[in-house]
Amino acid sequence: MTIALAATGTGTAAAASSPSIDRTSKTAVAKAYVKMAKTLNVSSGWTGKVKGCKIGTNSKKHDKASLATVNWARAQAGLSPARWDASWARQARAHALMTTANSRLTHDVTPKDKCFSKAAQVGGTTSNIAFGATGPWSVMLYLDDPGAHNVTVGHRRWILDPSTTRVGIGSTSIASSMKVFGDTGSDKVGKNPRFLPWPTSGYFPYEAEPNGRWSLTAIGADFTKAKVVVRDPKGKKLALKKAPAAGSLPDTISWDLKKWVNAPKGKKTATYKVTVTGIRWVGATGPKSYTYKVKLINAAKVAKKK
Repeated sequence: MTIALAATGTGTAAAASSPSIDRTSKTAVAKAYVKMAKTLNVSSGWTGKVKGCKIGTNSKKHDKASLATVNWARAQAGLSPARWDASWARQARAHALMTTANSRLTHDVTPKDKCFSKAAQVGGTTSNIAFGATGPWSVMLYLDDPGAHNVTVGHRRWILDPSTTRVGIGSTSIASSMKVFGDTGSDKVGKNPRFLPWPTSGYFPYEAEPNGRWSLTAIGADFTKAKVVVRDPKGKKLALKKAPAAGSLPDTISWDLKKWVNAPKGKKTATYKVTVTGIRWVGATGPKSYTYKVKLINAAKVAKKK
């Protein structure tokens, strides 16, 4: 399974809503995740065909579930919800069709590609793109950002960027594209927390733990000299490998934990303490260090009624 990232485009948005999630409440976090997860396996409902290069449409269930997955992540991070843009979704779907026709994942679309179209070209250069995952699951894949080529978590940063106000997701039966960048017109940027960790501080569903690839975002922060320390539930310092600091999109530091993060037993909580020091600021002022606690829970078990 492979994924990649890019940027630029246009569209018209439809409203979306997503309630904030109280990360101080184990039950609230668990229920929010479980509710979203129920629609992760929704099929794309794609009506297009590679033969004849028909872009087709996706089912309303696919669109609703895909947006719900994006907005679950944004609500968990304390961000305002993104809006669905149907024209963006069509461009994304055109690119997903081209990916399927060529069995190749790339942002660099050319007229030589099978099922080339201007819409596919725009979709390819403005989207997170996935092959082997569609709709809601592709969103979860972007949040995990696996692979050596994704250590700076660019896909995750687009989804959790405070300035991301709209999205359009288009899928075939085996490929998906998520347009995240373009002309957003008069869209108003919503909540903008000083620090945006993923996994987030407070309670966080273990089911969404990104396989040890954690990150911290802060607009205006310079993380090039920053150091990261993560301690497990027993207070033991964990070995990790820090990725190069990623400026803009927004400013982010990410790292891979070398030890597998184990699932909490039953309804218990596994608390990890993260401290980032050596933070500098460009065009802004802020603290030189930031400490937070990630409280991992097994959401399915916590949400389950007795």
